Amino acid sequence: VPSGVPRNITANSTSPYDVMLSWQPPLPEERNGVIVDYTILFGQSPDSERRTLSSQDTSVSLHSLASRTTYRYSIAAGTSAGMGPFSDFQQVTTLEEGNMQRTNQSLVSHWLPISPCNSMN
Repeated sequence: VPSGVPRNITANSTSPYDVMLSWQPPLPEERNGVIVDYTILFGQSPDSERRTLSSQDTSVSLHSLASRTTYRYSIAAGTSAGMGPFSDFQQVTTLEEGNMQRTNQSLVSHWLPISPCNSMN
């Protein structure tokens, strides 16, 4: 059973209704075996109903969320012997409708010349 928690956890709202969570496994000396899966707790507040997700990858996309809403999440790693401790809860807020995520990508536009118009006399 892992004694450490997943590290470098990040969350990005990729749209008003989606969040991407990503992380790294616990430190090698805290894994106590081969990590076989991760359990993610996800909900709107400490008192609200939480979703429990399972993933074998070190990232997960969460869909069908409410826009402009703050969610809390925590992640634990598991081996064949059991699940380790959960990370501290962190927060992410989904984007407001009409907003787009800023990325390091650029947009290239090509403009065609304007053709002359026939003037009306």
